[in-house]
Amino acid sequence: MRFYPLGLYLARAKHPGVFSKVAWRFIVVVSLLQTSSMASWAQPQSAPPADVQGVDLPTLAPLVKKVGAGIVNITVRERVPVQEPLVTDPDSRQFLDAPFSSTTKAAGVVIDAREGLIVTSNHVIEQADDISVGLADGRRIRGSPVASDPITDIAVIRITASDLVALPVGDSDKLEIGDYIIGFGNPFSMGTTVTHGIVSALHRSYPRLRGSQDFIQTDAAISPGDSGGPILNLRGEVVGIITASIGDNLGMGLAIPSNRVREAFTRVAKHDQVEHDRLGMSLQ
Repeated sequence: MRFYPLGLYLARAKHPGVFSKVAWRFIVVVSLLQTSSMASWAQPQSAPPADVQGVDLPTLAPLVKKVGAGIVNITVRERVPVQEPLVTDPDSRQFLDAPFSSTTKAAGVVIDAREGLIVTSNHVIEQADDISVGLADGRRIRGSPVASDPITDIAVIRITASDLVALPVGDSDKLEIGDYIIGFGNPFSMGTTVTHGIVSALHRSYPRLRGSQDFIQTDAAISPGDSGGPILNLRGEVVGIITASIGDNLGMGLAIPSNRVREAFTRVAKHDQVEHDRLGMSLQ
């Protein structure tokens, strides 16, 4: 028994001589193909293979959640004499920070929760007249510089706040080329952002950066605003502080090893501020 679309069946019944046997066979084949195609779309999607059902997908989310409270955003403003046209222009009243002519966004990491100490890059705060620290829970607190080491490009600032979370500092000497790392920063002032990559090289130097020449090189995306942010190993330990990017985000970022950060932090704890002339160019 043959089945045809209703319209064709009625047309054949009314005009039996119009369609040849060949034409009818062609129409039947096309109709069956269309029916089969529609039926396949109606079938439910196949289930994942049995050997991957219930298996968690690889993710860095648990680590990011664990360490996120120790990452901060830093806003630095420099106060300079305001030009007269800006003062007399009525439209300038919309700028609440009109006395400030330069604003820099960066990142940092809480290194001592009890004392409220935060490590960031020296080049971020060395000319600061006002430092504002944004915490992961939304609080924004004014910070004050404690000490700095321009040669290492490390600075420590202090905030007064409760419920701070400090991140442990790891041993950067144990890093190996190829180790996975994650990095935190504030790229282009967009807010705390996480990236990942590997250790591309160790004990790296870069001629355009003077001073300390013992950098960790990573292929993690490093952008303007990431200065002062930490890079961490997969145990959640700080193994470096981001200081510069080579080129226009070409997958070549530089970080200060955590052991050098630890040395600078020890000097801060002893109230021993190192004063050097600042040289070189770093990522703002």
